[in-house]
Amino acid sequence: MNAKKWKIRLIIAITTAIICCWQIPIFAQIARSIEPQTNTQLADAQNLLSAGLYRQACNSLLPILKLTDFNCQTLIDDRLSPAEQVTIAQLPNTEIAASGLRALGEVMRLTGALKTSEILLKRSLNIAQNLQLNRAIAAAYLSLGNTHRSSGKRQADLRKDTAANYAKALAYYERAIELSPIGEQLQAKLNKLSLLVENKPDFDRGNLWQEIKLQVDNLPADTAATYARIDFAETLICLKVQTRDFDIDRISLPLPPAVKQCAGFAKTKTAENPELIYIAKLLATAANDAKRLSNLRAESHAKGRLGELYEITGQISAAKQLTTEALGIAQSIQAADIAYRWQWQLGRLRVKNGGDKKWAIAAYQASVQTLQSARKDLIAVNPDVQFSFRDSAEPVYRELVDLLLTSEESPQPSQANLKQAIQQIDALQLAEIENFCGAACLLQLRSIA
Repeated sequence: MNAKKWKIRLIIAITTAIICCWQIPIFAQIARSIEPQTNTQLADAQNLLSAGLYRQACNSLLPILKLTDFNCQTLIDDRLSPAEQVTIAQLPNTEIAASGLRALGEVMRLTGALKTSEILLKRSLNIAQNLQLNRAIAAAYLSLGNTHRSSGKRQADLRKDTAANYAKALAYYERAIELSPIGEQLQAKLNKLSLLVENKPDFDRGNLWQEIKLQVDNLPADTAATYARIDFAETLICLKVQTRDFDIDRISLPLPPAVKQCAGFAKTKTAENPELIYIAKLLATAANDAKRLSNLRAESHAKGRLGELYEITGQISAAKQLTTEALGIAQSIQAADIAYRWQWQLGRLRVKNGGDKKWAIAAYQASVQTLQSARKDLIAVNPDVQFSFRDSAEPVYRELVDLLLTSEESPQPSQANLKQAIQQIDALQLAEIENFCGAACLLQLRSIA
């Protein structure tokens, strides 16, 4: 493979990221007013998507669209041919086509096939407009906003200008809000708020977050509301960090990922900041509702995030208890994509608690092992928890290496620790390569070596 093709593959496959966990309602919105058999197929696709089985979700959607000649791997590789684009453009103007294309566009976004995602979503929007389906139009705008936001994040990872994609994402979110019934505007508002927090330091978010608060506080105790509360809480934590409402200099090292990431955004001001007790209440409510709903993934996510909030505020004992509970739940459902986060969190908490650093190292090593076991799914394991490799995986390796090199009283690390540190650096480099170019690419590299 020549250097140009290698670079193209790196860019095409680079991780997409959008920290937005409230994706469960996507297929529920798509399924409205669709015939029962198709509803069942869409529900099957949702279940596959929730399990991180993107290829299978794609395969379940192609028959709905009568695109049986299409190959899901080609779509996931973001290699939609001109002939296939013509076929998509010629799909009939039906509600099923609009819904199926949007669902497939979501799958493509979650696998990083952003060009293909945009093509599918724009055709979905076009069909919905032709049929004057306002809800479907709003849904397509929301999905297009998410895809452009992912494109902006990709550009950021490549140290390129993000303004155009983020501006488009914001415009799409605003159109989705305008066209959605009042009761269905929340997801677009949440996405808009988090995008503004990350990328628009000159925008006063006070009115928007308080407007969202009124809606969130009146949500029922269902799955969508649970994820909405988690999503809202995460954004509010980031807002408090970004406005420097937290005294970052007083937070013990190593910094929690929410602080490290959000502190990197431009400092801004807002008319009124949310109270810590309100954010904690959001996450506690989400955890309790998830438990009643037997949604273990959401329960783990809510408890772990609440543990991170307590870590930020220096309540280490409470943070450890919640993190331990979150980890146990994640491990019980084999959710490696979130289990590694809580193992990492336990490692940080053990460092801050002044305990034996060997226990902290053990927690970090467990986190790295969990990451490695789930490496093929690092880009986006499920719609609830998506993350940027640079922000949410790389620090685990680097902090572990730092612990290994500084964990003993001697100014020089032991040979055993030095050897482990070198191994972790090598593992990080391999993980970075695989994250950029995929498992098949890594196997090709190994065969060359």
